[in-house]
Amino acid sequence: YVRSCAVSVVDVIIVDGHKILRMNRDINYYNDLVDEINLNDITSSKENYKILQRLKDNEQRSVVMIPDIDIGRQSNDGDFTVRDGDDLGWLGYFIGKSNQLSLLGFHQFQAEREQREQIYEMMEGIKRNQSISRLVIDTDHVGIIENLGPLFGGNKNLKSLHYEGEHTLNVASALEVPSSLTCLNVHGQDGLDDDGDEGLLGIFTALRGQAQLEQMSILGYNFGRPCCEALGTLLRTTSRLTQLDLGNNAIDDLGLSMLAAAAGLNCHIQRIFLVNCQDITAVGLRAFGSVFQSVNCNLQYLDIRSIRIDDAGLEALATGLAGNKSLNTLRFDRDDASITGTGWSALSTLLCDTSSINNIYLSNHTLRNFGSGDTPSNIVQYLKLNEIYDRRAVAKCKILLHHPDLNVEPFFLHKLKFLPIVMSWLQSGTSYLFYLEESHDKYQRRELSTVYKFIRGMPLTTVDGYWNQRLKDIHSKKRQLQLDLQMLEDDERCVLKRVRR
Repeated sequence: YVRSCAVSVVDVIIVDGHKILRMNRDINYYNDLVDEINLNDITSSKENYKILQRLKDNEQRSVVMIPDIDIGRQSNDGDFTVRDGDDLGWLGYFIGKSNQLSLLGFHQFQAEREQREQIYEMMEGIKRNQSISRLVIDTDHVGIIENLGPLFGGNKNLKSLHYEGEHTLNVASALEVPSSLTCLNVHGQDGLDDDGDEGLLGIFTALRGQAQLEQMSILGYNFGRPCCEALGTLLRTTSRLTQLDLGNNAIDDLGLSMLAAAAGLNCHIQRIFLVNCQDITAVGLRAFGSVFQSVNCNLQYLDIRSIRIDDAGLEALATGLAGNKSLNTLRFDRDDASITGTGWSALSTLLCDTSSINNIYLSNHTLRNFGSGDTPSNIVQYLKLNEIYDRRAVAKCKILLHHPDLNVEPFFLHKLKFLPIVMSWLQSGTSYLFYLEESHDKYQRRELSTVYKFIRGMPLTTVDGYWNQRLKDIHSKKRQLQLDLQMLEDDERCVLKRVRR
């Protein structure tokens, strides 16, 4: 199918110790042949033929290149199984021409030795694509990883990168190119990384230039304190990051305190995942409380599953969350052997401090979801109350729950002026009887009891009110008469003086 097109050998590359002639098949080569090329001649299977045909017709939405082995993956419509007989250069060309393709993946990607020089041509074609929005790479093939930078810089629609592999330095190099990425997932394999902390440090440094990043996931690299420090610097400078996932890493208490100091200054982060960071203890959780206490805190979701939480850990969380008005979901694993009544009591006090009505009002009315398995019934009830949208209504329900017989004596100082206000407050509570698990009749008796206590507590005040007012009126008139008399006496003296003259 080459026909008379000029094909010249430009260099020799070494692949697995073998010399391979690398041909210069540029965009003009493919453009000259695209109308006449027989797709059966450049594909190894009927399925691959269909994918190439749909790419050519601008109808294919996803392409995922997979090896010709059983990888335990359910087959999908866009799976392109790479075999001997597939011309990857043409695949890259059609991908580059498509404006409908949104997903491109390399899943455990492998290539036959004769095809490996075609990978460079394939990547040259892919770099011309402007429609791919999501890129998934589960391979460490150098020809793929080394060409990520130009792909990032050339495609303004590329928003998401998922990389799973061991060569993070190459990823860091690619991220130095300005891009439109908003979501970055970099996942290690059982803590292995050929580039060590250097690769992750490079990623965190490069991301300072990716100000548009909104979601970041760095999993399974077991990075330690140096990376925590670098990540902390990134968190201080990023302005749009809303989700951070650092699960399955070797973050310890000191590393978490470094991250907390930075995260507390970031008003955009809403979701943090620290799943399976097993080196974190109550000491680290206490340091993380500074995030909850920060005036910039907008954190709504915290996942710390697979971290051993004991009484000290729950107390640290409860202390940190005191006064917090943003976190609504806290997920952790309950260990019956580690959490006793002491820990649950701290959490209960956080949600509803029953020591006084004022302390109930100042309790946490935002947290409403736990992921800890069996939870004490009183805490379950508080979480259910916190589901009410109106925070003031939540406080009202908790006050009514723990003070069925309101003490009205503090209001006597203001006489009956507060009775209408108290009754209005009670009547508004009828909308939440479902949460109080109380019947309407029982609640009505509560209202009548309050009125009775007002009247019973101020009988003399009610009776004496009239006479006190009468006495005030008499005193007022008496003072007015005294003023009139004083004026008459002054006039009299003036008249007497004139008569004597």
